[in-house]
Amino acid sequence: MVELNKKLHASTLIEVLIAMVIIVVVFGIANMIFLNIQKSTNTGIKIAASLELDKIAAETHRNFTYMDEEYKLDRFTIIKKVSNYNKAEELRQLNFEVLDAEGKIILERKELIRIRSIANKHRVP
Repeated sequence: MVELNKKLHASTLIEVLIAMVIIVVVFGIANMIFLNIQKSTNTGIKIAASLELDKIAAETHRNFTYMDEEYKLDRFTIIKKVSNYNKAEELRQLNFEVLDAEGKIILERKELIRIRSIANKHRVP
């Protein structure tokens, strides 16, 4: 008869726990990297939206076109709304919203304008 004098080597509970902790740490780091990449992509979209919004806001002030409008661009839709501001006759609030293709708000901006000063600039003596 043959005797089996060989011992089987197995992992202890502590070794298994240490391996699990290492795996969790690696997945945590991978998740952080993924979220940073995704966040930087969203930042690029917000910067592009901000630049388009700046152009439209500058054009609005330059041409004194203070009325509700909607601009459809390649990647964005910009909605401009004008409303009265706190029962003040001379003040209006410009609301700009930049929407993506799915209709989600990417960026918002609110500005106050004084209508009376605009009318005085165009008054003929």
